[in-house]
Amino acid sequence: RTIKERIRSVVNGLPFKTMPKAMIRRLVFYCVRQLNMFPVKSGVSKYLSPHTIMSGRAVDYNTDLKFPFGTYVQAPKEADKYSSPEPRTVDAICLGPNTNKQGGLYLLALPTGKLIKRAITKRIKELPMTDLIIQKVEALADEQGIKPLKFHANELTPADWIAGVDSGSD
Repeated sequence: RTIKERIRSVVNGLPFKTMPKAMIRRLVFYCVRQLNMFPVKSGVSKYLSPHTIMSGRAVDYNTDLKFPFGTYVQAPKEADKYSSPEPRTVDAICLGPNTNKQGGLYLLALPTGKLIKRAITKRIKELPMTDLIIQKVEALADEQGIKPLKFHANELTPADWIAGVDSGSD
């Protein structure tokens, strides 16, 4: 339920009505990773997050938090393509940080609709989201037959109606 709520909050903060499969898949990874980024009151440590304990790496703003999920960016293409007259950057949507030691970002390349990885450099630029970019993302989702995401509320039973659960009122 916690992950579902996190996904719902991210989706409702995005301007897209639909998202391609790669974006939905990375959204789940992004939300789970964010849960482990910060220490929990009832956790093993008051100061170290589960992410830091398990990976041995502290959370770094520039590699882990600088580009939020769904951000429109322009990222450099591969270096071997620089000798051609083609553009040297690609329009992309940020899908969260890469988890390897070198860092980097997962991106959805808008021209191809494919998942790409890029190292975090000063050449990755965040740009304002435009209607054209929103339409392109929704068109990629439409090509894959994706319908708008809908979350159905789970009806919760009052705790004192469940056998074996004490309501706490004595």
